[in-house]
Amino acid sequence: MNPDRPVTTIKEDGFNYNPLAEQLAPHLILKPDDSSLVAGVEAPWGSGKTSFLNLTRQAIKKIGPDVVVLDYCPWVYSTADSLILGFCIQLASQFQISDNKKFTEISLALVGFSAAIKPFSLIPGIAPIASTIGALMDNTAKVVNSAAELSKFDISNAKAKVQEALKDTGKSVIIFVDDVDRLQPQEVRLLFQFLKAVADFNGVSYVLAYDPIPVEKALSHNDSLDGKEYLKKFVQLPIRLPRLSRTLMRRFLSETVDHLSSECKPIIQGNQLQEIRSCAMSDLVMQCLKTPRDTVRCFNLFRLRYPDCCGELNLGDLLKFVLLDILCPEAIELVRKSPELYIGLNNTNSEFAGNYGSLIDSLYSGKNDNATKRKLHIESLPNTYKEIAAQLLNSLFPSHQGMVDVDVRAASSVSGLIKLLYGGTSSMAFSVKEAEAFLSGERRFEIINDKLKDEALKEWIYFLSSVTSTSQVSDPIDIADHFIKLTKQCTSGDFLLDQAEWYVSEYLTVLLGKITDPEEAFIYIESIISHSEFLLVSHNVLIEVTQGVGLWESGISYPIDQARTVHRQKHNIPPNKVLELEAIWLGKVRACAARNELHEQKGLGNILFRWGQFPDNDYSEPQKYIQNFCKNNDPLILLSNIKIGDDVYWMNKLFSSYDDILTSLGLYTAEPELRQRVINLIKHQQTQSSVSVTESVSE
Repeated sequence: MNPDRPVTTIKEDGFNYNPLAEQLAPHLILKPDDSSLVAGVEAPWGSGKTSFLNLTRQAIKKIGPDVVVLDYCPWVYSTADSLILGFCIQLASQFQISDNKKFTEISLALVGFSAAIKPFSLIPGIAPIASTIGALMDNTAKVVNSAAELSKFDISNAKAKVQEALKDTGKSVIIFVDDVDRLQPQEVRLLFQFLKAVADFNGVSYVLAYDPIPVEKALSHNDSLDGKEYLKKFVQLPIRLPRLSRTLMRRFLSETVDHLSSECKPIIQGNQLQEIRSCAMSDLVMQCLKTPRDTVRCFNLFRLRYPDCCGELNLGDLLKFVLLDILCPEAIELVRKSPELYIGLNNTNSEFAGNYGSLIDSLYSGKNDNATKRKLHIESLPNTYKEIAAQLLNSLFPSHQGMVDVDVRAASSVSGLIKLLYGGTSSMAFSVKEAEAFLSGERRFEIINDKLKDEALKEWIYFLSSVTSTSQVSDPIDIADHFIKLTKQCTSGDFLLDQAEWYVSEYLTVLLGKITDPEEAFIYIESIISHSEFLLVSHNVLIEVTQGVGLWESGISYPIDQARTVHRQKHNIPPNKVLELEAIWLGKVRACAARNELHEQKGLGNILFRWGQFPDNDYSEPQKYIQNFCKNNDPLILLSNIKIGDDVYWMNKLFSSYDDILTSLGLYTAEPELRQRVINLIKHQQTQSSVSVTESVSE
């Protein structure tokens, strides 16, 4: 970790403060009779004020080796009383270290001065200083011989004693006072007044470092005193640090990123380092990292979170996330409480159930407008960082307008961000390492079942898709077998996952893209088709394959010599082999129909349509199957599984005789309401075939 130490040498000066320090130094070195000078080094918090003071000390030593340079640290004192006493004692102790007899006299005089300070109030609102120094004086016994001697001092006499001792040395004294802005408001006022009205010793320069905004606020009082104007009475030499150069900040950022490669474990690879650098140099991040201290804090947190995110998350996104966490943690909480607005998670996932009674619902009612809800979310953030927090949120979690499903395809973004948001405790905090282990052949059954039990299987399948493209895959046929068996679990028994066949088949198509050898790809698809109990899975994969060589498009099958133009083929199976796969699949469909089991298949309508399309768009076989089934069975059993949509084209293709079906429907009495709906739908189609059917038959 970077401890955020201020620079101590010119060599470390990365922001070119030294020229100004060298210009300032000679003006601080006073002659013994010169009036006291107060210089104020003004800059925002974290801009490098302490570094500038260190450089100024070095410049003073170069031109005035005999100058006495002292430090006073006021914010270590807990009360206004001890603040001033501490000034005297701190300086006394620093003088006492020297063997110089004259410095010892200054030390003695300062301790006496501390005892002589009486209760006083310089402006309204300042608490009086207690005159009792009690135990504090006991600690100075080695400096003074007897506390009784201190009673001889009144404040004027004590101040004169200090001034006389200082003059006798013949040396210029410069006292640095850092972190003035850390004091409480009443302590800020007291410090400035004390230095100006009481401790204004000739030959002594004070260099105060502070952020002007809190100091000006502290000096303001009861609307009667303007702190900014009042500060002018105390500071004769205001020094505003140069604006932090954007070029030098970019250099500092670049050097910080370079150091990551040697500081982080596991080692950050070259392409990952480039991700970080590109993000760090972006306008968005540069707006956030305004000072060196901002940069140090950001990358310290980055180092802390990196080991858990290595390989799981785009490191540029990690950098933006820790920035958001530092600048506006309230924004992180918004995402945690309403992930559906940012991550695009499946609304039914149990991990995030119950989040809809959140803040946003009290702000916005009656509509499901994610963009509006997100806007209201951002409006609830603190004003200080609202604008930049909104930009970071939108960069990390791009709007997914209109999405009602998952959006976890990018392993390098959303899934890793979920781990950050929930500390890895969420069932949705998927691991790239675990996914790669699955693909390589480790713990396949256990991993799949864990996701199923966590009710996160669908999201994990999408996540696995993104990992697959860049991972080594071992035995894709075995993976396909596991997923198809999983489909059976999802549609029966203890686990239920609607449309599992579609998610599984979509992933199996992604997996096909990893198989480069045409023969192996053919065998892979053939193995999927062999699972005849789930024809919809093999149907979906086969459609992708057939479309991929231009032999199928928009519900029409094409011969090889009329193949459609394909701009990007996603697999390596040649068209003639695709026709072989179609024939194998059709054989499975026909065999299933012969066993009187086809009507039990999920997605029966799709299967029947493809049965008619693949053999030269000839629907005679599925028409005959439907007609024969309805003669011997209740047509409602078949029609309920077909799920007729609102396109009359499909009804015309699959039904050879509406009269026969209507007759058969009238022979049974089960589910009378549904039966009547089907009858009405078919009659409507029979009489108005040109009118779209808007009703559906469903289970």
